[in-house]
Amino acid sequence: MGTRDYAAEVVKILDPENKYFTSKVISREDCTQSGVKALDIVPGSKACTIILDDTLSVWTQEDRENIIEIWKYNFFASSSPDSYSRCKTITQKRTDEREADGTLASILSVLKDAYWEFLLMDDKQSGLQPDFRRILKEMRNEILRGCLVAFTGVPRCGLIPLWQVAEQLGAKCSTVVDSSATHVLAVHCSPSVAEWALENGKFLVHVNWLEYARFLWRRPREEEYLLPTRY
Repeated sequence: MGTRDYAAEVVKILDPENKYFTSKVISREDCTQSGVKALDIVPGSKACTIILDDTLSVWTQEDRENIIEIWKYNFFASSSPDSYSRCKTITQKRTDEREADGTLASILSVLKDAYWEFLLMDDKQSGLQPDFRRILKEMRNEILRGCLVAFTGVPRCGLIPLWQVAEQLGAKCSTVVDSSATHVLAVHCSPSVAEWALENGKFLVHVNWLEYARFLWRRPREEEYLLPTRY
């Protein structure tokens, strides 16, 4: 959505030897719809296309199946994504993302896995054509498979989108905290829920656990997102 001049300057930084992009840069001036991104101006089949973006809402609904949503690069504290997130910005952490397992490294691994799945798909046996949209959906659905997430202490405005994310990642969801739950997800919770989670050996985790699973495409270590179980 940047202007052509802006895109050209960014390409000079990312690809100074002109090895990767050459003339294959699409900018705001090329778009057919004002303020909206769409694949109608991208050469090639949608089945062969992956979109990497930090904002879903700027894309047409029909193209969102192609998207790997990447975490926003929040450098300044004023760009923090929401009021209940405990994620710190780059300036607050005083260090950049980790090279080995940060956002870019994690998504590169996802891209490679999706690429090999695309190449190795047995078309004759399945009767299906290789399609990144199907591959990404299946990969996403495996991330939290086997988890039953009970939501409690989550603001109503955030519950529905978080619930949808958990289901897209393969988890089952509930608002009932009982023995069937593997995880209790909260921003804050009552002492009674915290005590129950401790006594029953359930993971009581902050909503950031789900956010990290969403953007890093793997199940995060619960120990890094535990809420207090004693008050």
